Amino acid sequence: MLNFQRSFFAATAIFVLLFSAFVLPESVSARTKRCPMRIPDSLLTLYLKSDLVIVASLKSDNILKTTQEYEYGSYYDVEKILEVDETFKGQKSDTAAYKTSEYKPKNSDTSVAVSEENEEHLKVGDKALFFLVKNAESGYSELADYSSAIKRLNDTDLNLYEKRIKELKSILGKNKNQHARLAEWFVRLIEEPATREEGVRDLLASFTLSDYEMEYVEEVVDVKENAEENAEENAEKKAEQSADKKPVAIDKNFRTANAPEIAAALTDSQKARISNAFFISLSNDLARLNSAGNEEYISPDYELINLVGRWDKQNFAMNLCANLQNANGANHRKNSYLMRAVAYFLEDENLSLISDDYDYAVSQDENEEMDYTGSTLENLETKSDSENVENSESVSESDVVSETENQNTQELSVETQTPVLENPAKKEIVKMTYKQYRAKLFDAFNAQYGKVISLSIAAK
Repeated sequence: MLNFQRSFFAATAIFVLLFSAFVLPESVSARTKRCPMRIPDSLLTLYLKSDLVIVASLKSDNILKTTQEYEYGSYYDVEKILEVDETFKGQKSDTAAYKTSEYKPKNSDTSVAVSEENEEHLKVGDKALFFLVKNAESGYSELADYSSAIKRLNDTDLNLYEKRIKELKSILGKNKNQHARLAEWFVRLIEEPATREEGVRDLLASFTLSDYEMEYVEEVVDVKENAEENAEENAEKKAEQSADKKPVAIDKNFRTANAPEIAAALTDSQKARISNAFFISLSNDLARLNSAGNEEYISPDYELINLVGRWDKQNFAMNLCANLQNANGANHRKNSYLMRAVAYFLEDENLSLISDDYDYAVSQDENEEMDYTGSTLENLETKSDSENVENSESVSESDVVSETENQNTQELSVETQTPVLENPAKKEIVKMTYKQYRAKLFDAFNAQYGKVISLSIAAK
């Protein structure tokens, strides 16, 4: 699947999974729940749903019981005993414990167990940030999320998380301007690389619902026939909704996917700070690529591009493409990085196809010969043309009409009829090196970029 598609679905999966549980009809929500995709909880979500948030070290673990046995190993319920350094939420105590499930293989040379809950193979003495919830049925505490409830961090990053958690606790302790204050909190998360993903994930979720609501309003407006009535009805509905609307309670069930007000509260100054964070991240990536030459593969931060592209799409795309033109042509990894970032900013499928082909060509020996029959984009266009020709030549029996209707249809279609073209011949196989192929794709990318950016500027 294309990088563009992969990243788009990664960014919107937050909205699909969280929003479906609260807003979508039951039948749709049920289908979504069957999806095995799991998105790690963000820092905000973890804090809200947790009964206990602590910095602690693993003191010991005790096997409680065997739950499943197999030929090559067994699953066990294990109790983890923690020595608490600091408590941010919940009852303070010198120790804490939680139950987890671990798999231990038989006849293994190592005693390390594999946890179902991705505990990053914590060893006795390891310090981490833990988010725990109390299971009312078993009486044991458990991890608040399988993949993100344990954060093993270096001292610098741990101090940063502690600072942000204390700020969050202060925000939640006051009832005024919580959405605006959360927007500022997310910006602070994004400004630091260690916490960036936490902030981007939640802001994107808020923007996604905001986009959904705007699209829905536009659809409602489009189906109205009378513009004057439409304006009056919309004004009345808006007044009714404003009167009835209650702020979403920020409790353990709160998700930013249900709070477009957070995205709406983002100021121009805050957006500029997020754009600056992206620029710094981009500069660091390009510096690494310059140092590593063609030896290191670095992927653009697609989620951050998705966020910044909501207010700074065209300018960043133009700057990136200018950087691409001025880059050292020998650094193909850097070219590929810039091409993929431009394609994602402009959300153009053709640019994405070309950049994917270029990315593949970079991984090949530049002197190796290949059989060239066209790029992915060229082959798709050829296939599309061929299908159009076949469709224009085929006539279904269901299209047969009465003699009078047929005559009228023929007269009407004379002016709009598309001439039938011959089926395109198979493309000749051309031998070329991957170095030549890269150069061909680079030129094709620049040509397509010129078309897309021209249309984007004209649309403003």
